Amino acid sequence: LQGDVEQVIESVQIITGITYTQILSTKRSRHLVDARKILVNVMRKHLRLTCYQVGKVIDKDHSSVIYYEKQHPIHMGEPEYRRLYSAGECVKLKTVFSTCN
Repeated sequence: LQGDVEQVIESVQIITGITYTQILSTKRSRHLVDARKILVNVMRKHLRLTCYQVGKVIDKDHSSVIYYEKQHPIHMGEPEYRRLYSAGECVKLKTVFSTCN
């Protein structure tokens, strides 16, 4: 499982151009928050980690994970966010599950 988490983190770093250190920061710039949301949602959806487990990975409280999950569908209506999420999800799926065109 740890290897899968590392692969997701690496995928999000590649797709967004944002480092894991930046994702862990307390800064609330839109591009950093979007990277956190993408990371959270890929880990929850594909690794089926609990909110608590994901919170430990991103150094946030489980309530932040819940908030990011609630914001995700809203932001999927934005073309740039949707493109980044889809790319991150696809890279993740190829690496771990060998599925995705």
